[in-house]
Amino acid sequence: MNITILKLQLIDIMLRRTSLIEYNQLLYSQYCSPRELKQIQNYKLKKLIHYAYNNVPYYTNVMNSYGIKPNHIQSQKDLVLFPILTKKIIKENFSCLLSTKIRSLRPVRKITGGSTGVPLQYLITRGVESVSWGSIWRAWNVGGYSPGDKVVVLAGDSIIGRGIRRSIYHRLNNWICLGISVLDEDHLKYMYDMIKKTSCKLIYAYPTPLFVLAQYMKQHNLALKVGHIVTTSEMLFPDQRNIIEHVFNCKIYDLYGANDGGVLGFECEYFNGYHLAMEKCITEIVDSSGQIARDSTVGDVILTDLENYAMPFIRYEVGDRGAISNVPCKCNRGLNRLELMCGRIKDFVELGNGKIIDGSYFTKRFRAIPGMLLFQIVQKPSKSIYAKVVPFNKNETRFLCDIGKLERTISFELSIDFHIKVDDSFERSQNQKFHYIIKE
Repeated sequence: MNITILKLQLIDIMLRRTSLIEYNQLLYSQYCSPRELKQIQNYKLKKLIHYAYNNVPYYTNVMNSYGIKPNHIQSQKDLVLFPILTKKIIKENFSCLLSTKIRSLRPVRKITGGSTGVPLQYLITRGVESVSWGSIWRAWNVGGYSPGDKVVVLAGDSIIGRGIRRSIYHRLNNWICLGISVLDEDHLKYMYDMIKKTSCKLIYAYPTPLFVLAQYMKQHNLALKVGHIVTTSEMLFPDQRNIIEHVFNCKIYDLYGANDGGVLGFECEYFNGYHLAMEKCITEIVDSSGQIARDSTVGDVILTDLENYAMPFIRYEVGDRGAISNVPCKCNRGLNRLELMCGRIKDFVELGNGKIIDGSYFTKRFRAIPGMLLFQIVQKPSKSIYAKVVPFNKNETRFLCDIGKLERTISFELSIDFHIKVDDSFERSQNQKFHYIIKE
């Protein structure tokens, strides 16, 4: 047996997980028909609802208050009987959302990035971790990855973590982890040299540091060839994808995920939206009236994690917007696709004049400027906003002229006093994720 597989089996044994078993099952189930996948979801949903009613005080109270009996929930269509679960409700009812059998489940404590406000803490079972890693490896497999292949990781603490135990974990996984807290010339050269030296099969990265590295390579006429790249956790813009794919001479497969809600979506070889890991999570799209949206209609993403019995999240409002398509994909996977991502609700900017602007308004305009490396929109408590930008070349006269024009255009279109300044003091979340909208 391959020594790398033995190492992964050792990780599973030490952490009481079954990730490799889940991975092999998920490789098969992704090609089940949509009808079969929904049957899997409904079976898991009924088990979860019965468990939650009998063992989770919050759901016992909710179901009694709404007149819901466990046998009323036979399929995901019946989930509309439940109220939406928000982060505010979770924080206010934390202890009541825990299973009464929490000790025997030996849960793992998790925390969200907390890019806006106080981070959300929650608990999951080892089984959730097993299915999550099986799902991630399945997503990586689209580009040719097999568990145990060498991976270079460019990410923050939510993925890499810290300490000796994490270092051992990385070594057993065959990961090379490169920090992204500093992205100056010296560190970018170090990152390039390390990737070249490792001859890795896969780069797993946040888009922003990978894009900055790609720009560094482009400016110095450097290139690499890796098997493929998987991006995660941040928005991946088309111009970023094009430049990164060019200098690394490979394809990028983007992931969409929200660990607190149990969702994972991945791009396949046809790049036609994000295939949802239906085996582990039910994803609903709810319109502004609170009704289930029709196929391909944009609305709020609502999640039900089918695996987490330690702290069940049923109809959880994760804070994203998108649309689901049931149209078959050419890849023949039966998994539904998240067809459109419109950004997180937190990326909506409220102006002092009462207007509410989707963050995509800014991303489209700033990314259209030649020479734009990074930008960040900052909203002050007074509701006034301004932008920080970093060009590829700080002495480029055309860039300064273009941002001056954009400054005037945005001021006119939004009827506000808008300013743009060249400033690289960008704020990031505690997990080093880059966010294009920051609220002070």
